[in-house]
Amino acid sequence: MTKAKDKEKDTKTARPPVVVVMGHVDHGKTTLLDYIRKTNIATREAGAITQSIGAYEITHGERKITFIDTPGHEAFSKMRGRGAKTADIAILVVAADEGVKPQTKESIEQIRTTNTPFIVAFTKIDKPNADTQRARTQLSELGVVVESWGGDIPEQEVSAVSGVGVDELLDLILLATDLQELKADKNAQGRGVIIETKRDSKRGVTTSIIILDGTLREGEYITTPTTKGKIKLLEDFRGTRVKEATFSTPMLIIGFEKPPLVGEEWVSGSEETISQFSRETQETKEQNAKKTPEGVKAINVIIKADTYGSYEALETIVQSIQREHLLIHVLDSGVGDITDSDLKLANTFDATIIGFHVKIPSTLNLLIDQLKIRIITSNVIYEAVKLFEEFLDKQLSNDKEYLGEFEILKLFSISKKGQLVGGKILIGNLAVNKRVDIFRAYTKIGEGRVINLRSGKQEVKTMPQNKECGAIIQSNATIEVGDLLKAF
Repeated sequence: MTKAKDKEKDTKTARPPVVVVMGHVDHGKTTLLDYIRKTNIATREAGAITQSIGAYEITHGERKITFIDTPGHEAFSKMRGRGAKTADIAILVVAADEGVKPQTKESIEQIRTTNTPFIVAFTKIDKPNADTQRARTQLSELGVVVESWGGDIPEQEVSAVSGVGVDELLDLILLATDLQELKADKNAQGRGVIIETKRDSKRGVTTSIIILDGTLREGEYITTPTTKGKIKLLEDFRGTRVKEATFSTPMLIIGFEKPPLVGEEWVSGSEETISQFSRETQETKEQNAKKTPEGVKAINVIIKADTYGSYEALETIVQSIQREHLLIHVLDSGVGDITDSDLKLANTFDATIIGFHVKIPSTLNLLIDQLKIRIITSNVIYEAVKLFEEFLDKQLSNDKEYLGEFEILKLFSISKKGQLVGGKILIGNLAVNKRVDIFRAYTKIGEGRVINLRSGKQEVKTMPQNKECGAIIQSNATIEVGDLLKAF
């Protein structure tokens, strides 16, 4: 081994584990951590449900462990996923009185996706209807076989009320840590992930982070893929101001120019160092924007919202939308009003901006008109999604191979059969029983079917290009003069 390698090895030391606590809502995750930390976090949370990710450090047997307490409610499934990516070890909490529930299954999937080692903690064992054997059976049906049943998943029964089994659970965490041989370098560049972020009316942007490697110092520059800044204040999780901190430590920092996104990676160092990171991140973003499977049209999206929670909900819904031959790619996102940077990025990648509860400064109107940027905004989240889906349908309609175009010149009557209209075949032909998309001012407003065609008083099956005719159209939209019917 070379001296360089010896030196590199000497600079690395064992680091404390970062542990994520996952499971169904109200299964005792926060109450368990409350007992471990000897604090009273659970009773101060609205509805006794954790609604933001928090990080805490404890000492067990002179060794440190950092816990991430992730929300268990369904609305925060994405935050759980980011929490799992951050962690070295996961604790899957299953209440002995209720067993496996929907978020339990989701948590198992997140753990498997991130390939995170985990331990099952059976909570609420002191409840009258507690049945850990039933819970073990339910877990085994999902492929999670604990050690007492001959599997390889460590387990521990615990009570957050009496403390039974808690020390043993912490021992299991440290044992799993030793098996992984976790190491980091105090002399390395600071690196970690964002755990929580918000705007404080007095202190500005406050951000909770986990340090995964290196040392973070007050006065250093810090950056993520979506924002940057200079650290003005560094506090530990107790609120004590410090000048520097090292790996596995949860910290609160003040200094980001705007709120970063939860789950983002951050790096710290000199201004030159973080500038290089920003350039590499932008290059990766541009490369990802260009990666589209053959035969699929990419729809690039930029999401802006007033709060992080709103952003998460909107992004989750948008990414769940499915259309054949369309790929929705969230190119960028952020909290706050729409900016000129958003417009320039949208222009570069032909992206649609979706905004929830955000403003468009009047100073940007001219640039929007010049660049012809598509912007969808609403103060109702599902209204914004509906408008976006209508835009997607328009994109699909524009990609269809239409057989003919029929311009509406006259309106005659409406009956149970449909609307009787008159018009001219501009392109191709129109035939009975053909389906049509209805466009008004280049925007699709509905769909329909040709029920009847007449040339003068004579019924016909088809009409060719440049001919005028009458038609009965069954449609989910009211047709008007000037509308264009495209047959397919």
